[in-house]
Amino acid sequence: MIERSAFATFASATAFALILNQFLAPGPARAEDRPQNRSEIQSTDGPAQSSPADAARIQAAERRAAADAQRRQRYEDLRSRAAEVGIELPETPPWEDNDARMSERGRSAAERERRQAEREARWHQMQQEASERGVPMPDASPWEEASKHRQAMAERYEAYRKTIEAMTDEQREAAQAMFGGRSDQNRVPRAYPAYPPRRHYGIPYWEAPCHDDGTGYPSSAYQYPGPSYDQGPPPPPVRSGH
Repeated sequence: MIERSAFATFASATAFALILNQFLAPGPARAEDRPQNRSEIQSTDGPAQSSPADAARIQAAERRAAADAQRRQRYEDLRSRAAEVGIELPETPPWEDNDARMSERGRSAAERERRQAEREARWHQMQQEASERGVPMPDASPWEEASKHRQAMAERYEAYRKTIEAMTDEQREAAQAMFGGRSDQNRVPRAYPAYPPRRHYGIPYWEAPCHDDGTGYPSSAYQYPGPSYDQGPPPPPVRSGH
């Protein structure tokens, strides 16, 4: 009886020790206690690093600034060497002037838009004043009419070009025979009279007779000489006794 009670006490003590050991042993971390991703781990360790695109952009800006500084320094060295030989270069580098000119072009475009708006406003004011006086005026402005006319001429030319391209060779030859006029092969060459060559910086050269006149035919001054005050046949002698 005593042995059975001692054995039961020992068994109960062993079971209690096993339960206590399982309770005190460190178990796996729960899902809600573990960090969800790498960014949370980095946030707990320290500040997050920048993306590769931002880093590349920063490096490109730094390289550009360094290149601009070197170019500016080279220009200053060039100015100093030019001043030693008596040549004065502008203080502003050429590339900065180009940037200023580009901005000036932008201002010029804005100026053109402003002038266009003012012109439209003046035209509307003229229309209003004319309607008050009973003077009829067109609805469209003159520049709008000119733009429409140019557009119509361009469309007409495009239609004419398409018509010519759609014609056959026989139709083109017939149209040229009817409306084309004489060809260059049937033209008779003009006989120009001989005239002395001119000299340009001591070198003689020949010009066409119509070079100075700006016409398609030679001037009559040296092609068709006629009588004038200084030339021509003398008048007949006066007979005496009549």
